[in-house]
Amino acid sequence: MTSPASGAAGSFAAMGLFKADFYRSFAAGFVLGALALVAVLGSGDSPLSSNVVPNAVAAPAETPAR
Repeated sequence: MTSPASGAAGSFAAMGLFKADFYRSFAAGFVLGALALVAVLGSGDSPLSSNVVPNAVAAPAETPAR
């Protein structure tokens, strides 16, 4: 008796998708994407990185009413 996993459909292993070249491509894409972000955020006179998070500004102090 053969199991349902054997045969034409059973020869395809789900982990066959995750071969070494998949991880290599993923790592290369991650590195290239990170470098592209650094290049875009750090270029120009007014870098975009300064506009991502605004400077913290304290509210003016008010004296309590007596």
